[in-house]
Formats: sequence, structure tokens, C-alpha cells
Amino acid sequence: MHFTDITNNSGLLFSFFRSEGPISQKIGGCVAEDFDRDGFIDLYISQGNNGTCHLYMNDGDGTFSEEGAARGANLSINAHGAAGADYDNDGDIDICVSRENPPHLLLINDGTGHFIIDSTTIVLPSSGVTTSPSWGDITGDGLLDLVLGQWDDGNQNLWLFQNQGGGVLKSYEFQTGFIGQPFNNPRVYSPRFVDFNGDRLSDLLVASDFYNSQAYVNVGGGLFKHLKQEDIGIGNETNGMGAAIGDYDNDGDLDWYVTSISINRTGEEPLLGSRLYRNEGKEQFTDVSETALVTHGYWGWAASFGDLDLDGDLDLFSVNGWDGGIAYRLKPAVLFENLGDGTFEEVASSANADNIGEGRGMVLFDMDNDGDLDIYICNSQTTLGGPGIPALLRNDTVTPNHWLKVTLEGQPPFHRDGIGSRVYVTTGSRRQFRELHASTNFLAQEPGRIAHFGLGETTKIDEVRAEWLNGCATILINVAVDQAIYLPSPAAIISASKISLEKEITATGVSAEPLDARRDWIVQGQTYADPVILSFSTTGLKELRFNLYEPDGSTILRSEVFRVRVTAATNTMPDFNRDGDIDALDLHDMLEKYGMGHQDYDLDKDGINNFRDHFIFGQSWGVSDFVPFP
Repeated sequence: MHFTDITNNSGLLFSFFRSEGPISQKIGGCVAEDFDRDGFIDLYISQGNNGTCHLYMNDGDGTFSEEGAARGANLSINAHGAAGADYDNDGDIDICVSRENPPHLLLINDGTGHFIIDSTTIVLPSSGVTTSPSWGDITGDGLLDLVLGQWDDGNQNLWLFQNQGGGVLKSYEFQTGFIGQPFNNPRVYSPRFVDFNGDRLSDLLVASDFYNSQAYVNVGGGLFKHLKQEDIGIGNETNGMGAAIGDYDNDGDLDWYVTSISINRTGEEPLLGSRLYRNEGKEQFTDVSETALVTHGYWGWAASFGDLDLDGDLDLFSVNGWDGGIAYRLKPAVLFENLGDGTFEEVASSANADNIGEGRGMVLFDMDNDGDLDIYICNSQTTLGGPGIPALLRNDTVTPNHWLKVTLEGQPPFHRDGIGSRVYVTTGSRRQFRELHASTNFLAQEPGRIAHFGLGETTKIDEVRAEWLNGCATILINVAVDQAIYLPSPAAIISASKISLEKEITATGVSAEPLDARRDWIVQGQTYADPVILSFSTTGLKELRFNLYEPDGSTILRSEVFRVRVTAATNTMPDFNRDGDIDALDLHDMLEKYGMGHQDYDLDKDGINNFRDHFIFGQSWGVSDFVPFP
């Protein structure tokens, strides 16, 4: 790997000035996104000490132009973190900016990369130090909700805002899903939406200071269940700061890297450094930090996974720094190259990526659309006591390897960018995936709606598959390398996703474009003309595959997969909470009413009580439609 520092010629001509005190030392964030929809990723950069925030538009030639004032984004506030997403589903990227004191701000994009400031919606938290925002779809309704972290000593340091549609966000109390369950999560730095158990519901992994990092599993209905650190194998880092999420070992689930502090202290307990938690499935993690060789990152802050050498596995980049002592001042950023055997090698110096500038936020993004990932660093200071000069490192790695970038185009009920969905790429025996997101890595957020893949030296992609949150999929086969593609949400329609035995279901793709293309359905090995009426004589999860063909009538243009749950259950869950819907909330109320606490039913006999037991019980009452990711 090799990077070239092009900061001086990039147009990023500003300095970050911070005030005195520990709070100001922690700040410095950004968002990398395409705000004007011209196909190039721009940079929004937050400034502390009431400095002016910057909006640098990508000129498409390796340079940027500052247009914050012209576009209504030049806030002069004590900004902390930022996160960008199309929260109002109108086709453009909006921005949430957290600040030291409320109100926190929404920058609402008018579709052209110009912004309208909303200073009345996000007024919580009302005190303390607000840290990183993240966007995610908690209820799977295609509307992005918002979480804000808070670094404070209080019990509640997660602040949720429910997206009610029409651009309306409403604050609601963070709830852990079961009555009487203890909840304590102080000093939050990086709350991250991620589906770590594969049930298509966005959970929360929260990096927090002083052994306080936590995991919360989404149980439906906007509720979360707190998983104890000791029960699932997390929380070993002394000072959780930033967070990177990715499937570094290509085993089909998402792993969690938490930055922390690493140093041996004379006469005191050593600070053991950053931690890598390998996802073992069934809501269990293993701390593999020592064997993976990724602990040493000085005083770590933001971190991101990305395939920087395009070889088919995720590398890891992290920034660091603190004024608290010589051991942490002006230390180099670290770059861990994935060796493909579960271990990493630190190569920042040889790759010319060892920037010394006390980074806080950072992002990986394809600045120049050449297919590899470049690096932007938000530096808090560059010389001792001096201003912070940003760093833009262009990826100039010479390699025979290939790449692919995938975006999704969702129509209701899906989010426009498919946030929370997963993209799978299969090349021979290798299968990789990315979960699309709009979440922080610490005060900063990269364009997580774009799934970037390194492919190694392969010249053909066997399959690209988008798995949507409702259990449907869109599939392309025999895809060329070295390009950016998009997959639409399914256009065919099925009349029900849950039916009982012998009940009929209708499947039709008559509205799928192109309208004059040949189309058919494949169900249990049988081919049917479109539309088709089906019924099933056995229970279980059934797959219906809709094929749309090229004009030659034989080559598949794309496929869409639908899953139907067939059950023999005739029970009907009562509407316990009388809200007009029969859902997971009614299941929760029923368990409470009849004394079946969540610790008392291990229905799949795997030794732990988790969402799968919840699903099995709900299925018997006909209210659960859980479809795991493949």
C-alpha cells in the first residue's frame, strides 16, 4: 500500500483552532458525502471553539472548493460531531451537527447541496458533553431515526429521536425492552447502529469511556434489550473511544473494533489498548485483540475498516493523540494491513500513511472515483500547541487487484439508500458483504451507503446480491469488475409474507421494468409464468424467485427473491396494548402478564436466552416474521 499526502494542493486550506480544556481536545469531526449529487464525494467539516464549519465541494479533479457560506452551511458554533443521511427520503443527504450545548442542528438539503438550518428539533441532551450522532432505521419502516451520544456521569447517555415521516423527528426515551431491566451507560463516545445478530433489526453497539462500552439488541417495536458485557464477551477496553464495524474475517457476520489507550505505566495497571471483538454468532463475541495484533494505537480515536489494497479483506486505519503526556502527543496514525489469516500487520510508515497530527475524526472514501479508498483526517493540532492542519492522503497503491462499488435505490417501504440492508459479492469461493450505514466512527462519518469491495485479481463477479430489511433480495449475476453499479429494490409484488398451509398467495411482476421483457417465477424448482397463484403443503420458509430477462429472452437481467413464512399455527396473538397492531410489543406484554420473564424460556435449547427464543415463541402465535440474513 502507498499513500500520497496531497493536502497542500487539494484546496483544503483551513486550520482547526481549539480552546483550552479537556472538552476541546476531544472534538474535530466531518462527514464525507455527495451533497450536490454530482457523483463526487464532498466534505463537511465541523469546527470547535466557535470556529466556522466548512463545506468543501469536490471539484472532480482532486481538489475541493470551500462553499459553506454560499450553500448556507457555514455555522459558527462550537461543533462536535456530524453525521449525514437522507433522513427525509427526498433523495439528498442532510446533516446532523452535535455541539457542546443545545440546540443541536439539522442541515436540511434542498436537493442542490444548499442547506436550511433547523435549530428547534434536536434540543436534547440539554446539558453535558454531546458527542457523536448516528442515523439508523430502528423499526424497519424506511425512515431513519437518530441517536446522539453524551459523555456524562448520568445513567442515560443515549438520546433517541424517532423519525415520524415528513421530516419530523420526535424525542423518545431509550428503553431496554423488558420491565425492570437495569440500564446504565455513562460517558458515551460512539453509538453505532449495526445488526450484529443478523435478524434484520438495527441494534446498537456503543463505545464508551471507562469500561462502559455496551451492546443493545433490537427486539422490535423501538425497544432494545441490554446484553451484559460479561455475558457476550465485550467491554475489555479501559477507555472506549471510536468504533469500526466490518466483517474482517469474511465469515458472514460483523465484528467490532473499539479504540482505546495503550501504554505501560510505571507502578500502575497498564492500559491494554484497542480491542477487536470477533463476532461468533448467537450474540457472542471473542476478544482477539492480542492474537490479531491490533492493540497498539496510542490514545486512539476514530477508526474505520476498508479494503485499502483491494485484495478482498478489510484493513483497519485509526487516528490518535492527546496532550496529557509525551507518550500520546503527536504520534503517528496506525494502518493495520489484513493478512487474511486473522492477523494484521502495522504498515503506516511504509505506506506513507503515518500522519502525525493528533487526529480525532477520520473517513475513508473514494475521493477521485478511481476505485480505491483515500483517507481524510481531522487533526486537532499538528504541532505542539499549534493549530490542526487537515490531512488528505490519496491512495496511490499500485496493484493488479480490482474493485466494485454498489449503491441501492429503494422505493417505499424501503429507505432511499437502503440503510441497514446488506450487499453480498461472490467471486468463486469467496463471499464478502457490507452493511449499508450512516453511523459514526467517532465524531465523523464516511459514505456508508456505498458498499466498496476489493476483489483481488478476479476479473468476473459471479453474483451481487442486495438483501433488504424485509427479507427480500435483488440479484445480479456475471457482473463486470471495476465499476460502480446500483441495485433497485424489488419491483415485483407478493400478496403476503406469512400464510398458513394451503392458503393461496399471488405473486406478480407485471410492473417491473422494462415492461416488454420476458419474466417468470421459480418456486421449489418449478418455473411458472407471471403472474402466479401458489399454495404450499408444508411449513417453513419458502423462497420465490422472480426473473427478468434481457431482450434476447434467455439472459437474466436481474432476479428478485421473496421469502414467505408458511405456518400451521392458527393461534392469534391478542392486541395486549390495544394500539391497533399485533406485533412484538404485544408479545412482550404477554410474557410479562403470564410471568414468563425473558430469562425463563430457552426454546431452542442453545443455552442462552436471546432473540431466537423470542422469535420461536412469537412464531407459535403467528406474529413473528424473522428472516435471517443468508
